Amino acid sequence: MVGVQVADVVTAFLLTNWLVLLLGAFAVTVIAFIWQEYEEDREAQEVGRAVGSRTQRLVGGAAGIGAGIFTGILGGLYEAGLTFGDAFDIIGDILVSAPQMVSGLTVAGLGFAWLEGLIPLGSTWFLGLAMMLVGLGTLAAMQINDDDPGGV
Repeated sequence: MVGVQVADVVTAFLLTNWLVLLLGAFAVTVIAFIWQEYEEDREAQEVGRAVGSRTQRLVGGAAGIGAGIFTGILGGLYEAGLTFGDAFDIIGDILVSAPQMVSGLTVAGLGFAWLEGLIPLGSTWFLGLAMMLVGLGTLAAMQINDDDPGGV
């Protein structure tokens, strides 16, 4: 591990362990909900009910978006005469070769959650996170172009 940055190791771990990343993001979100709902004069049951309601809306919204996307993909596959495995091959190619699109969709999802009140962010925080995500997508695209021997 000589010459390897700690940030590189952490990034590689998170990019190869999606479940850890998703569970960590979910845990941070729930902790943010608890932090926002907690007040000295409120009882624990009341805070728990409020956090549960917000978490339910978050998970329900994510499931609804996922179901809509999945239904659209299946409809498109049926119309094109492709199999489900073909879809994963195409989607995998798109996600790997277009990190700017992935970061843009992530910013759109973050903006949606912020506007719906699911994530308590100020405008400065949202702008900073959006710039960071777009920048990471751009850096990933530059890395892909550097690794491609025939790339532009």
